Amino acid sequence: MGKVRTRLKDKRLVGVNALAEYIDSTPGSVRVMMCRGTLPFPWIKHGRKVLFDLADVDGWIESLPRYEATSPEAA
Repeated sequence: MGKVRTRLKDKRLVGVNALAEYIDSTPGSVRVMMCRGTLPFPWIKHGRKVLFDLADVDGWIESLPRYEATSPEAA
């Protein structure tokens, strides 16, 4: 049992609620994106649980475009 917990910990798997908080969204929005097929990263279905690997989520975040302020007031 200890090895399984270690493996899961290394993968940094989180549920829907934790993912929603991580990406500053709501659990309902995450579920809607899953149903519509618009969630930009994979998930793991384990029984009734849905899990997300934060490495995949971080990769998606890094792929998003970055914008810089164009005026001194915005900075």
